[in-house]
Amino acid sequence: MHISQPALTRRIQELESEYGAELFEGAGKGMTPTEAGLLLQVRARQIVNLDNAVRHELESAGEGLAGMVRIGCVETNGAHALARWQRSWRCLHPRTRVEIDSADSDDLKAHLDAGAIDAALLLGPVEATKYQNVPLPRETAVTTGMFEGFPLMLPHRHILRDAFKEWFGESASRMTVGAS
Repeated sequence: MHISQPALTRRIQELESEYGAELFEGAGKGMTPTEAGLLLQVRARQIVNLDNAVRHELESAGEGLAGMVRIGCVETNGAHALARWQRSWRCLHPRTRVEIDSADSDDLKAHLDAGAIDAALLLGPVEATKYQNVPLPRETAVTTGMFEGFPLMLPHRHILRDAFKEWFGESASRMTVGAS
């Protein structure tokens, strides 16, 4: 980190004083973050990511739509509709990137409220006054053939990626991952 131990200790004390919370617990020579420290770490990463996104968007201003679109999706067949949308989106806006966050509906609503994602595919009841509802077409079944020719958006978690590969079977080698 290129900072001396006394300077680091002083800065941690300043942060703890500023936020009114203990951020680390000492354990011999090591330190572990408290719940408040972990929350600060998550929020700091969000701030850095947002700053990077704003810088990229401002640098690209006037050159067409560019930047990151963050979409949350519950792990259902709604992801198929999202894959179709992403293919069209990439053709229309090649200078954008799509990031998919897979989680349950409650977590995705919290991410929407916090501004961590731009849109979400949700299941279950949603407050109509709080979110714009866009109904999706209903499919009677989902088959691996529906995914061929479309860039797939797979979850970050390896256990789920492995499950998709198993589900796709022999056709997995013909699939293209476009986002995760």
